[in-house]
Amino acid sequence: MSAAVTAAAGPLAFFAIVTVVSPLMRVCLAVTTGVALVALAIGSDLTPALVAALVMLQGCAASSGFAVPARRGHYDWLLTGSVSRGAVATAHWGMSVAPGIICWSALAVAEALLRADRPAIVSAGGTVATLALASSLPWAISVPLPRLTGGVLWLLVAAVTAVLPADGAGLPPPRQTALDVLVRPLEMVGDPLPASTATAVLGIVCLGLVGAGVAVVWISRTDVRLEASQ
Repeated sequence: MSAAVTAAAGPLAFFAIVTVVSPLMRVCLAVTTGVALVALAIGSDLTPALVAALVMLQGCAASSGFAVPARRGHYDWLLTGSVSRGAVATAHWGMSVAPGIICWSALAVAEALLRADRPAIVSAGGTVATLALASSLPWAISVPLPRLTGGVLWLLVAAVTAVLPADGAGLPPPRQTALDVLVRPLEMVGDPLPASTATAVLGIVCLGLVGAGVAVVWISRTDVRLEASQ
């Protein structure tokens, strides 16, 4: 047990020092969370929009990228040591999404204390599903690519589909299918996620988690060559 704990703690401690989420992104997450806490406290109608902003920021924070800094030698201490690549990849993923998860958890606790008599927004099923997807798919996409790639692509798809008419774009009405979580995530924030759509939405979330698992395997099996040696 102690060996396993040490093997897991090593990469986590490393990525706590060699941060994978930029300071600016951390500030953005903290500021958005602070404003959302105020909105929750005063019962503002801006709360859903602020929670949606936090979720989209999480998608960008999770898009931390792995291959580029690894090729520059930033992770040599881990990649050349005795720690398994799987543990390194999992720790990288965990530290990439940790700031956003912490911010969301703070909002969920505040909502439970301040808005217990109102429908949930932060802890609603649609919000949790979108947050789970934002914490997995953008990270997976960005692993072999530069930082922010997955989050920017997701934001671009969300922005384009948000302004297109549902009928003209061939998309279903908002908040009715799992497709909304993938291409129109903002419309899912605050959605109670009824049982009729929960299974389909869960499938999309599982797709994101599978993508993250594939990215972990990719890190485990791919030889990282330093840029200077190419």
